[in-house]
Amino acid sequence: VIGTKKNCDTPEHPFFSAWEAFSDYWEAIDARSDAYLAQIRINLLQYLQAELPKEKRRLGVLAFDDLLLQLQSTLQQQPQLAQQLRQQYQAALIDEFQDTDPVQYAIFSTIYPPEGESAVFLVGDPKQAIYRFRGGDIYTYLQAKAAIDHNRHFTLKTNWRSHPALIEAMNSLYAGCKEPFRDTGISYIDVGAGDKIEDELNTPDKRLPLRFWKLEPDAEHNKVDAIRKLIADAVAGDITCLLNAAQNQAQQAQASIGDKPLDGGDIAVLVRTHSEGELIKQALNTRGIASVQSSNKSIFESHEATEIMRLLVAIDAPQHESNVRRALVTDMLGYQAQDLLRFEAQENLWEEKLVAMQNWQALWKKQGFLPMMRSLMRAEQVTQHLLSFADGERRVSNVLHLSELIHQYSHQHSTGIPEVIAWLQRQQQNANQSDAELRLESDDTLVKIVTIHKSKGLEYPIVYCPFVGLGTRSANTNKIFSFHQDKQAYLEIGSPDYAEHKAIKDAEEEAEATRLLYVALTRAKYQCTVVCVPGAIKQRPNNSALGWLLTNGQVPKDAGFYDAYQDRLAELERSDVIGIDDLPRFDPDLQYRKKDIHPDLNARQFSAVLRSQDQVTSFSGLTAGAHDEMPDYDAQ
Repeated sequence: VIGTKKNCDTPEHPFFSAWEAFSDYWEAIDARSDAYLAQIRINLLQYLQAELPKEKRRLGVLAFDDLLLQLQSTLQQQPQLAQQLRQQYQAALIDEFQDTDPVQYAIFSTIYPPEGESAVFLVGDPKQAIYRFRGGDIYTYLQAKAAIDHNRHFTLKTNWRSHPALIEAMNSLYAGCKEPFRDTGISYIDVGAGDKIEDELNTPDKRLPLRFWKLEPDAEHNKVDAIRKLIADAVAGDITCLLNAAQNQAQQAQASIGDKPLDGGDIAVLVRTHSEGELIKQALNTRGIASVQSSNKSIFESHEATEIMRLLVAIDAPQHESNVRRALVTDMLGYQAQDLLRFEAQENLWEEKLVAMQNWQALWKKQGFLPMMRSLMRAEQVTQHLLSFADGERRVSNVLHLSELIHQYSHQHSTGIPEVIAWLQRQQQNANQSDAELRLESDDTLVKIVTIHKSKGLEYPIVYCPFVGLGTRSANTNKIFSFHQDKQAYLEIGSPDYAEHKAIKDAEEEAEATRLLYVALTRAKYQCTVVCVPGAIKQRPNNSALGWLLTNGQVPKDAGFYDAYQDRLAELERSDVIGIDDLPRFDPDLQYRKKDIHPDLNARQFSAVLRSQDQVTSFSGLTAGAHDEMPDYDAQ
């Protein structure tokens, strides 16, 4: 009993006493179970540390980490090896050092100690340390930096990639935050521009190098899914306007870079996750714009895998007419509802479709899957149907890729149609375990959708960062995680200080998010468009790295967070190189008008001189050397 109302007696019953005792026992068991589970994890780790190397030696296998650990151990046990390596390699340059880890640094510092005289250059940008999930340890970089005399620190202060106006905008943006990277050891240093870029970005409307689109949640758009869709539509609409302007040769101020008309290949949309990328891709498809998305998704997760499954089911059992109807209305075959009604009204047409399915079944059984598939694609003009979509090249590529995989399986296993269908179904159900990744189509002129992690080190003329203004939930909800304390890495597996350690881990993830934001903002050469959300969102914390940057290090729970957000945007708007606008809305009917170009084709003229090669020879001459004399084993 928790409590009793005023002037009332607390009821007494043996059950209450028994329940209280049970609750006390349960709490004690629960506390002990957590400790017991933590001890099991420790025992398992110790067992693996002892037994896994033995099993690897037995199997004769080495992982990349094993090579590093063995080298580290050998250097500790044989100091003369480090001296030999120093003598052999008297100078060393270690690039991307911000992505190092404690083991690698231990190896480097043993071979080349900081007090040594070897010429060693550790090259890295801590602002771009974004690979924590892959073992990169920014704290190791900071430790290495602290171990080297300050007089031996050098900073590259010239940006040779981006337009001078965009560099000025980035300097202004980061000047408003004292700790933009949530770490006193990492700072933003103003950079200057290199030689003047000859080509300029030309657009029909004046576009400043750094643009912020401001979206303030309202009653209709106050949940993250609705906001994401609204942002994706705005990005797709703006790209459509740019590409249409590039196609319109009649306009004096067309969209171009120098004299070259703008095309999709000049544009990149940077996202954090593949699901965000899919949202952008769908919005671009709606506008009729083709795009290419870097993805490690399995081909069996694609829409085309589902359509081929429907087609194979229809070919296997055409007597079930519902199977045939489902196959006919796929994008591959391209029939519509009115076609099915016409087939129903004219039995001879419907009979033709059923017979066609039966014929493809017979062709598959007689000649194999691939000849049947080629015949079907020719007869039903599958390629033409798929190419009519904005992402037609991707769809055709997926169909051809799937056809190859199905052919390989059916050929290797000599299976019938039902077995192939069962195999394809298993592949779809276990797509996340498949190594059959999507093949990338030609992307020279396609809008690029790239994750921020993959964009590191790359540049694009025009960049959109649509979702960096949205807060994120912690990606790691496991109770097992790594964190740093007193410059040392630890593994949390269920200790009594779990809450404290999780807070440290969350702070490390938030700090990495600021570095991820920096990487995204610095990929553009001419223009970068960023969407910001200076308002509360239902069921989603507004803890974005962009919010931290624009409020000079405040968090949403601070009383003045949103006021500081708006004030900073108003301040940036006074800049000549930064624009602040409301998120644009575009006509739903706006479409990309791709100009059809039909170049005049001429046959190439053959100008080589053919000299007569006539000669008289014999069969023996033609086969000379083709039959080597083999030992006469019978003579033995």
